[in-house]
Amino acid sequence: LAELLDWAESAGVLPGDEIELLIALLKASHRLPSRRVTSSGLLSADVSRAVGEQLGISASTVRRRVSRTLQTLRSATRTSGYLSDLEFAA
Repeated sequence: LAELLDWAESAGVLPGDEIELLIALLKASHRLPSRRVTSSGLLSADVSRAVGEQLGISASTVRRRVSRTLQTLRSATRTSGYLSDLEFAA
């Protein structure tokens, strides 16, 4: 993940503040106790709320920004061939 985010920043795919948002999300999800497995994953209400409080934005804004950021990243990896250059273990 770190390599992907480094690539995204150096290639100009994502600005630093969007990468910082994703990192904050990962840190919050690791820090907060998991009550149960949900389909929300990293975008659970508790995690979104914690990151929103940290950044001074609402939980719904966190989810919208992350959704846009992931879509941008997904599109960029497809058009650049970034993922095709990686070898995945079977």
